[in-house]
Amino acid sequence: RNLRVEVPHQVFESQYTKELKRAATQVSLKGFRAGKAPLNMVEKYYGGRIRGDIIDKLCRSGIDEAIQKHDLKVVGIENVKMEDPHHGGDGSDHHDHNHDLVFTAEVSVFPEPVIDGYK
Repeated sequence: RNLRVEVPHQVFESQYTKELKRAATQVSLKGFRAGKAPLNMVEKYYGGRIRGDIIDKLCRSGIDEAIQKHDLKVVGIENVKMEDPHHGGDGSDHHDHNHDLVFTAEVSVFPEPVIDGYK
């Protein structure tokens, strides 16, 4: 089976901001006391990693939720991909993160037995 999971941009942005603020209270950047670096500096140095962690977390939880919602008996999950929001190559800014996240995955499920001539 193929799954397609969409995560609204607002959900991502909310979790990203929350995690960025949490990181700001813990990281130490040169020239600032521990936990006192400005948020934009923390984002500059740690934003990419935080963004990746949040995307990974949302992907996993979205796929798990879809599996439960559709009551799938899953054997394995393969080919998990995040769709490129700029699939047309329209020249738009590839650093623009103001789009919904869309993940696709192939899910192997247990076959449902069919018994012919049971009655």
